[in-house]
Amino acid sequence: MAGKPVAQEINHLEKLNGSNYDTWNMNINHILIYEKLDRVLESKPVVGDNSTIVEIKAAEKWSEDDKRARSMILLKMEDHVMKVFNKHKSTKAVLEAVKAKYDVKTETHTQLLTQRYNSCRMGEGEDVVNHINKMLVMAQELDDAGSNVSNNYQVSTIINSLPPSWAMAQTALRFLGENLTLEQLPQ
Repeated sequence: MAGKPVAQEINHLEKLNGSNYDTWNMNINHILIYEKLDRVLESKPVVGDNSTIVEIKAAEKWSEDDKRARSMILLKMEDHVMKVFNKHKSTKAVLEAVKAKYDVKTETHTQLLTQRYNSCRMGEGEDVVNHINKMLVMAQELDDAGSNVSNNYQVSTIINSLPPSWAMAQTALRFLGENLTLEQLPQ
């Protein structure tokens, strides 16, 4: 069982709302590993007439862990989303159904990600490191959707996303041109 600080962190993770599947799925997989519940994604141990006490106990433990994992996953969903997936009786079935619904790589999805990436702007007073990291995550989401974003394009888009108060920095960064790499930006 997780210690109190970790349990609090888990409780503060964003719930699945239908548009945040990639991040939610990554978090859920890490939680399952941390809680030592990832084994429920494998097949349930089979118990037969000739099963030993150890095999029977292992199957019972697997069933208990599966209930815990399924519950934890459903509780990390918005209520309206949870209602859709509550009918699935195992952790593996819930995750497979969620993946089938939300792990969609359509052209429309890619266009929406591209639009969100290209229109992202850093607000005045926003931390530049946080902004750059947010832009890097969006570029990774585009890459995951099959739309590779070159390093030069990422650098250019990040520079263009800076607010007006960064005009001098933008000019200096543009002067570096193709010599500027992602690794040189603050992260």
